[in-house]
Amino acid sequence: MLLSQQLATAAQKAAMQPAIHYLGKDLRFREFTRKVSQLSYLYQKELGQFSRVALLASNCPAAVASFFALSNARSMLIPLDPSLGFEELGKLLKATEATHLAISSDKASFVRELIRAERLQLPVIEIEKKMGGEYDASFTPMPESPPKDTDIVLMLRTGGVSESSRLVAFDHNRLQAAVQALRGPYRTVSGDRFLSTANWFHPFSFFHGLLFPILNGNTCVIEHGVEKKDFSKFLWESKVTRLITTAESAREILHYGREAGGRLGPLRSMVVGVGSVTPELEELATATETPLLRCYGQTENGWTIAMEDHSEIGQSPRPGPRALSGLRYKVMDANGDEIEGKQERTGALAVMGGTVMVGYRGPDKKEYEKATKMKIRGTWLYTGDVATLHEDKEGILRVQLRGRREQLLENHGKFIAPDAIDHAIRKIPGVLDGAGFITHDMQENPVLACAFVREESRLLRPQDVLVQLRLLLQADEVPVAVALADSIPRTLAGINRCRLARQFSGIAPTEVTGPPEEAPTIEAAQAVTLVSAAATDAPPAAATDAPPAAATDAPLGPAMTAATPSSEAEPRSAPVAPPAPAANAQTTVAIHNAKAAAIAASKQPQVHFLTFDLDDIVPGEALPASLYLYLEFRFVVYLAKGVAMSRAAYDRLQFNRIRQLFVQEQDIPVLRAWSEQLRRGTLPIQGTDAASEAPARFRQKIRDHTLELFQSPKADERLAKTLEVSRKLLDEVTSTPYATRPLAQLQSLAAGTVDHSINVSMLSVYLALQMGYSHQLILQHVGAGALLHDFGKSLVTPKEGETSEQAMLKMREHPALGAQALEAEGNAPKEVVMIVGQHHERYDGAGFPKRLRGNAIYDLTRIVSIANEFDNLVGQGKGDLKTRQLQALRQLEQEHRAKFDPQKFAKAIRILDLALK
Repeated sequence: MLLSQQLATAAQKAAMQPAIHYLGKDLRFREFTRKVSQLSYLYQKELGQFSRVALLASNCPAAVASFFALSNARSMLIPLDPSLGFEELGKLLKATEATHLAISSDKASFVRELIRAERLQLPVIEIEKKMGGEYDASFTPMPESPPKDTDIVLMLRTGGVSESSRLVAFDHNRLQAAVQALRGPYRTVSGDRFLSTANWFHPFSFFHGLLFPILNGNTCVIEHGVEKKDFSKFLWESKVTRLITTAESAREILHYGREAGGRLGPLRSMVVGVGSVTPELEELATATETPLLRCYGQTENGWTIAMEDHSEIGQSPRPGPRALSGLRYKVMDANGDEIEGKQERTGALAVMGGTVMVGYRGPDKKEYEKATKMKIRGTWLYTGDVATLHEDKEGILRVQLRGRREQLLENHGKFIAPDAIDHAIRKIPGVLDGAGFITHDMQENPVLACAFVREESRLLRPQDVLVQLRLLLQADEVPVAVALADSIPRTLAGINRCRLARQFSGIAPTEVTGPPEEAPTIEAAQAVTLVSAAATDAPPAAATDAPPAAATDAPLGPAMTAATPSSEAEPRSAPVAPPAPAANAQTTVAIHNAKAAAIAASKQPQVHFLTFDLDDIVPGEALPASLYLYLEFRFVVYLAKGVAMSRAAYDRLQFNRIRQLFVQEQDIPVLRAWSEQLRRGTLPIQGTDAASEAPARFRQKIRDHTLELFQSPKADERLAKTLEVSRKLLDEVTSTPYATRPLAQLQSLAAGTVDHSINVSMLSVYLALQMGYSHQLILQHVGAGALLHDFGKSLVTPKEGETSEQAMLKMREHPALGAQALEAEGNAPKEVVMIVGQHHERYDGAGFPKRLRGNAIYDLTRIVSIANEFDNLVGQGKGDLKTRQLQALRQLEQEHRAKFDPQKFAKAIRILDLALK
C-alpha cells in the first residue's frame, strides 16, 4: 500500500479532526489531503519523477504535505539537519546526489550563504510558496509510470557513534510497518495530539512526531519558538497529549515545570527516545506528575525496536521496554552464535521485521552495498548494540538496552557502561562538567576513561579526580585514565562519547602514588583533595613506576611484545610531588597527612616478579592474583585480581608467541593451586599405564604442531606435519578401547582456540566411532577437519578503527577463510576443507557463512558441529570439568536442538550422556 492510500484511509476516519495544529490554527485532515493531492500534481509537473529533494526546513505544515506529495510523484525526500555547518551540509548534498533543495521561508538567507560557500548549483524550492490550488484535489498518477510500494521515498541520515555519516533508505512498505509497530505501545485515542520538541530532520522525531500521528489519524502540533519557561502554558493551549522529546530537552522542560509547581498540560505521556532516562529525569517526572515512556530505536529500524507500553505507566518497578509486534529478536555471543532460551540473556542484538531499512544508499554503490551486508545478514538487522532479552511472568519479551558495543567495556562477561562516571564526577568539588567514555590506550587496549572540566578558580588535577572517583564508584566502574578537557561535547542524544574517544585515543593511565594494587585510604584521599583545593600553583605529580590501574582484556599492541627479563625484576618508585604551601592550619594538617602517607608508601617492601606460563591460565575464570607485563622498563598490570582473561585475549597472546606473563613472587603458590584445582579431572584422569598416558602424550605433541601452524598459517610444511600427527593420534585412539573411556579423557579445559580444536577433534572422532563410522579414512577426515575447523581465526586480522560489530562480523568469516587457505595449500583433502568451511552452518539454515540447510551440509560436518557446540558450552561453564560437562550436556539438549541434524543430535546426546555416567 502507498503512503497516500494509508493517508486517505486515516482521513476518512477522521475527516474533521485536525491533522496539523500550527500558530493557533488547525488544518483538518480533509483540507490536508486536498493540499497533498494538489502538490502531487505540481511536483510531478515541475520536478518530474525520481527526483531527490533535500529538505532543509523548520517544522511546518508545508514540510509534511511536501513529503506525501513527493512520494506520490515517485520522488525521494532527504531531510537535513539545519544545525550542521556549511561544509558538512555540502558533503551531504553531494553524497545524496540531490537534484533539488527544498526549504522553508525562514531558511532562505541561510541557504543562499550555503550555496555561495559550497559552490552548489541546485534549484531551490520554497515549499511554503507552493500552493498548487489550480490542480485537481484528487491526484491521479501517470498511467505509464504509477508509483509502487517498493519505491524509495525517504532517505534519513544516520551517523551511529563511531562511523561516518550514512544514508538509510525506506520504501512505502517499511514506513507503514514502522507505523503499525508503534500502534500497540502508544494505545492512542481519538483527539490525541503529538508534539515533537526536535526538528523533524531527526529520525526519532520524524517517525514518532510526524509520520505516526498523521497516518494514525492524530494531530501533529508544531511548536513555534516557545521558551521553555512558557512551555507548560503552550501545552495547555495546544491541548498536547503526547510529547516526543530527547532526554536533555525533557530534563529542561520538567525542571521548569517543577519550578512552576503545576502539571505539564494534559499530557498522557512524555516519550523519551534519544538519550538515557536517568534517575534525575524520573524524579522530575514524578514531581510534575508526568507519565514517562522510554523508547529505544535506531534509524536503520525506523526507531521501532522497543518501547514501554502506555498501559504500564505508573507501574512499579518499571517493567522496561516491550518487544514490538511484528518484530523478532535475538542476541549473540562473542563468537556470533545465538544465545538461545527464554531466560535472561545479554549479547549483541539483532532484530528482524518489516521496519528494517532497504539498505544504505550513496554514490559509491559498492561501499554502501558492503555496508548494508555488514548490517543486514539475511533478514536480520545487526544493531551494533548490546541488550538483555528476558520474558516476564506474563510471557512478554522485554528489551533492555545496555548501550553501543563501542561504548561498553566487557569485563569477565559483564558489560560496563561509563554512565556511572557521569553522575559521580559532577559531585566532586571544583568539577563543572564531566563524562565517562571508552577509548584506547597507547597499546590499543580498550580502557574506561573520563574527561572533566574544572572551575577556573580551582587547581584540580586528574590524579585528584581519580582518587575521588575511587571513593564514589564500584571497583569495576572506576576509570583507568582521567583527562582535563575544555568542554564536554554533546549532541541531540546527549554526551558525544565517540568524539571524546577520538580526542583522547592513546591516553596513558592516570597514576596515583601508592603501593601496587592498593587504593588510597579515605584519609589520604581527603588530604590530597584539601591540598589541591588550597594550592594555586602546585606542580604536577612526579611519574611513578608502580603498576597503573588494571587494563582490560584486549588486544596487545606491538609495545607489549617487547623483550622481558627472564627472571626477577624490581619496579622503581617515585616520591609524591611536594604540595604548595598551605593556606591555613587545616591544610597544614592535610599536607602532613599526605606526606606521612607518601613516607609509608615508600617503606613498602620491595616487590619481586617471576614468570608464569600462559598455559597454566584458565580463561573465563576470575584470577586469584594480578598478571603483569614488562613494558618500557617497568611492570604494569595487564589483568587485575578478580578479572578473567577471555579466550579471545588468550588466543591473541598465544598467536603472537607470548608464552609467559609476570606475577608477584608471593602470588605464585596461589596461582598454581588455582590452576591445578580448575584443571583437576582433565587428561589423564586415572592410572599411569601406557594406554592411559598415550592420549595425553599425543595431545601435547599435536598441540605443539597445531599451535605452530596457527602462528604461521602460510607454511604448507606445517600443515602437512599437523595432518600427519593428527593421523598418528587417530591410530593411537583406534588401537585401544578408546570408546569405553570416560568423557573427561577426551577434553581438557580449553584455554584457547588450539586446545579447543584438539578437544573438538577428539570428541568428533569419539562420536563418529560410536555412531558406527569405522572406516579409517573417514575417521581421519573427521579428526583432521575438526582439528582445523577454527584455522581461519588465525587469518582474521583486526583493522585499525573498526567497530566491535565489524570485528564480530569479520570473525564470522573464519570458516570461509580457513577453507580457502587449506584449499590453496593443496595438502588438505576436500572432505577436510568442507568440514572447515561448513562447521558453523546449521540444519535449520540459520548458520553462516552460506546459510546452508539440511542435507546441503556435508554429513561429517554435522558431527563436528555438535562436538564444537558441546566444547564451547563446556568452556563457557563454571566449576570443574565434570560439572561443566554435565551442565553443557543439559544446555545442549534443551536449547540447541534445532541447530543440528535430528538423527545425529539424538545419537550424540545418548553417547555423551552415557560417557558422563
